[in-house]
Amino acid sequence: MIFLEFLRSLRTFSPTWKIFAFFLGWVLLWLPILVPLALWLRWNPLKAATPQQKIPLVLSLYALLPVLFWGTIHFAQLLPSQIGFSSPTSFTLHLALGLLIGFAGVCLAYTPQWLNRWLHWDFAALKQALILAVPLLVLGLIVGVAEEFVFRGFLLHQLQLQVALPIAIAVSSLIFALSHLLWEGREGLPQLPGLTLMGIVLAITAWAIDGEVGLACGLHAGWVWALATLDSAQLTQQTEAAPLWITGKQGQVLTGLAGLSLLTLTGLGILSYGLLT
Repeated sequence: MIFLEFLRSLRTFSPTWKIFAFFLGWVLLWLPILVPLALWLRWNPLKAATPQQKIPLVLSLYALLPVLFWGTIHFAQLLPSQIGFSSPTSFTLHLALGLLIGFAGVCLAYTPQWLNRWLHWDFAALKQALILAVPLLVLGLIVGVAEEFVFRGFLLHQLQLQVALPIAIAVSSLIFALSHLLWEGREGLPQLPGLTLMGIVLAITAWAIDGEVGLACGLHAGWVWALATLDSAQLTQQTEAAPLWITGKQGQVLTGLAGLSLLTLTGLGILSYGLLT
């Protein structure tokens, strides 16, 4: 009874307390799942999770979001537009467009590296890449949609109610970047600037479409899909001639100029579109 009264009082909370309640509720819902799952996977939170550990952990966390968003909309009395959703048609079209742009962007970022012989393609792994493409697309969509509704939907909107848009974008992007340390640990520190830039680009994308996150979901999913396919199938390998300050470390594309340039050019293109429309 007391818990139900607390939920009903969420509509009176300030944006700051709604953010706190959202993330606290998410953690509390996840803990009963996390503890046995972490023991079974032998996950040490002080070390970077392996792909075999990370995928089930991430999926178990994101599987709770439909219930969490339903509760947020119902009890905090938020409109779907206040978490980044306008209509199924608009969302689907923007999602598909973003997916195409994101995947193509990664391919374009790798082309100059191949032409300069900083990486080589292992075409023998192409069959494996095709086998992995569909499940990795599903994984990319889950990650992209979940994280965009959380960080560019709910969080960004609540922050905008308290501070100016540029500050809201900066804060939400920093929180987005720091959240990745849960899985990567200290090994993820070199990617923090790149992840923050990624968050800024995706926030600009949501702003350009009047707060809807469909295009941002597609971009995010497309990037994850392309990079996960390349890495999992080992389609590309860096050569000894590869300058790491350009290419980034193997498996950490956001530590190099190529990945940062992809984000910057994408962001500038979408910003220009948003200013002109």
